[in-house]
Formats: sequence, structure tokens, C-alpha cells
Amino acid sequence: METQLQPSIDNEVDGRVLRGRRNREAIVDAMFDLYAAGNLRPTAAQIAEAAGISTRSVYHHFDDMESLVAEVSARAEDGVNATTTRPASDLDLDEKVSAFIRHRITRWEKVNAVVRAARLGEYSSPVVAKELQKGRARLRHDVELTFAPELAAAPDPGLLLDGLDLLFGFEVWERLRLVQNQDPATVEKLLTPLVRALF
Repeated sequence: METQLQPSIDNEVDGRVLRGRRNREAIVDAMFDLYAAGNLRPTAAQIAEAAGISTRSVYHHFDDMESLVAEVSARAEDGVNATTTRPASDLDLDEKVSAFIRHRITRWEKVNAVVRAARLGEYSSPVVAKELQKGRARLRHDVELTFAPELAAAPDPGLLLDGLDLLFGFEVWERLRLVQNQDPATVEKLLTPLVRALF
């Protein structure tokens, strides 16, 4: 009798695990949809409604909104990494500048809503603030790796790195793209001489 019941129990457990995984993914999908619609600080009730589940289920899968934001950010980062990669450091400088600008434009086009949402919580959530700082440090390190030869030859490497980090950063992209309403091609056209002038 026990051996007959076991497959049924296993199937039931597998079904619950699968439903749980689908619900968790639906919650993250709902966050992306709400961000895309302009709601950068959705409530648990709004997320649940968008995901087609109960508010209680949101907190069953995520201890708090911070952990949900962290998972959304991680998925967004995976999406960026699947789309674009950091240019090699041994490219010709002009080619490298152009490639890195396009690399960062691609990044910001994909994750801008997630970044803007995270920034809203930066001053109220130490966890979010810490994650943003880690992300900024990682992106700065990418600049340092890509432009290592130029930084090594610069009279003031720190100053050059600060300038590059600024021009490749989210805030400059945001000003050009979302405030001044420039298209990506124009953003690249505007940034290229500014970056090149640093060398």
C-alpha cells in the first residue's frame, strides 16, 4: 500500500514546487510590467493583482519588498549580460570608446526602470543603498579594466577614471535620454566627443 501511495505523493509535491516556482516568476514579471508602466514603487497588493495571485502569496515567496527588488535587479542584470559584453581593452582607442558607449547605452536601455525604482528606495533602505553602491563599484571597475592601458599612461589616472565613470554612468544617460528626449543614436553622438576629449 505504501509503495502505491508514494508516486502520488511525489507528484503532488512536484506539482506544488512547480506552482510555487511559477508564482515566484509571475511576481517578478509583474514587477517588470509595473515598472514599465511607470509605477516604480508598487505595493504588494498591486504586484499581486498584476501577477494574478493573492497578496499573501507575495510575502510567502519574498520576505519583504527589498528581497523582491533584489531578485528583480538580478534578473535584469542577467538580461544585460545576455545582450552585451564589455569591450576588450586592447582595441584601438576610438573603436573602444564607441564600443563602450554602445555597451552602456544597451545596458541603460534595458535596466533603466529597475535602476530608477531602486534609486527611489536608496535613502530609505540600507539594503537597497548597499546594492546600488556595489553595482556602481562594479561598473566603475568595468571602466577601469576596459581602459587600463590609457589609465596606466595618464598623468592623473584617478581623474581620468572619475571622468569616464561619470560620462558612462546612468545619470548622464538619464539626462540625455529621458529628460532631453534624445534617441540612443543621438546619445552616442553626443557622448563620443565628450569621452574622447578626456584622453
